[in-house]
Amino acid sequence: MTTRDLIWKFVWAVWIGGGAVISLALTNAQAGRAGQEDLEFDSGFAQVRAMTRLRSGQLILAGANMTVPPEATSRELVSIGPNGAIDTSFAAGKAEQAGQAGSVDGVIELSDDRLFVFGTFSTFGGHVTFGLARLHADGAADTTFEMPEVEALDVIGGSPQSGLAIKYRTESGDIAAGIVPPGASSLGDLIALDELAEYTEVQFQSDGAIVGLADSLRSIRRLLSDGSIDPAFEIPVSPEGIQGFKVIEDDSILVWPSPIDEIATLGMVKLLPNGMLDTTFNPVATAELISVLPDGRLLAYVGERVLTILDANGNVDKGFTSRPNFDIVEATVDDNGDILALLPEFDGQGKLIRLLGKSDPLEAPLLTGRAIGTGLTHLSWSGVEGAVTYIVEQSVDGWVSGQKDV
Repeated sequence: MTTRDLIWKFVWAVWIGGGAVISLALTNAQAGRAGQEDLEFDSGFAQVRAMTRLRSGQLILAGANMTVPPEATSRELVSIGPNGAIDTSFAAGKAEQAGQAGSVDGVIELSDDRLFVFGTFSTFGGHVTFGLARLHADGAADTTFEMPEVEALDVIGGSPQSGLAIKYRTESGDIAAGIVPPGASSLGDLIALDELAEYTEVQFQSDGAIVGLADSLRSIRRLLSDGSIDPAFEIPVSPEGIQGFKVIEDDSILVWPSPIDEIATLGMVKLLPNGMLDTTFNPVATAELISVLPDGRLLAYVGERVLTILDANGNVDKGFTSRPNFDIVEATVDDNGDILALLPEFDGQGKLIRLLGKSDPLEAPLLTGRAIGTGLTHLSWSGVEGAVTYIVEQSVDGWVSGQKDV
């Protein structure tokens, strides 16, 4: 809609009402709405596979042949600040596989600030280690850890205190599983937990217990630190099967879709650490969690792929709404309160985008004016400018402008 269209619609509405326009001013204010993509933002990164936020606020980006600005160099691991600037003090070496470029698929920060990184490589920073490496906080390879070559290595979870949960195929063809503790020096220090072999994903609670999801279960279980199933933790099996879960800071568990018959039509529920339903959490219909933001809020898809933010009790932040035409893998918050989001690595993308975390205030009202005449008692005209609807109404003193969310 052009400025001319806006003026004519306004004048036409006043004329129909029987009044006359004494003055009219229009500004082309472009108010950014919370949830909109910031089209002026270009991180320069591409082919990113994973993003991990460290306790310091730094972000570790992992991938294969990542394009790193400004020289568009190729790397597998890079650290950036919350404002998007590259941390040049983090100097991770190259991940290589048989002399070719390797890849890093994920990063786990340990309680002593070292990092476990995993992916496809036979050396990292020149140090021989297969598929799993431990780095110092500055990115240098920790040569006191060495992973031997094993078949079908799969990292299924990890935590700063417990280390990494892995499974792999032995020489006899069996699947072995266990925990690589943070201070391990090799696979020989693995804490064997063969019970983990059936799980596709596990997450840790603060007491060392493990919450695991297996496709065959269609539900989650809680394993005690010795690998035995916690008999007190028992939740119903969802007819549709649980698609995802997240253990959050207080050891509560977000689960979607709901496994509970009475609220099976709702998409996400919150369980207490013992598996009981948290009734203080308002279940969100057809929700899918994307990320837990640093302040505890939840970034999630709700309804028909509407991206929104929920508070710790599941209430929707009505000021933040987005209908992106893309999926989001992971997200966090930058220094300005905006959302840094990672897109999937397809068609060579795997790039970072930024979504506005809050609406920008208007610099001036979209429409102002003044009318005379008793025939017009009310005028309500709305026009979309950006993603905000503006309402113009008659007051006792004349015309005033206001705004209202779409």
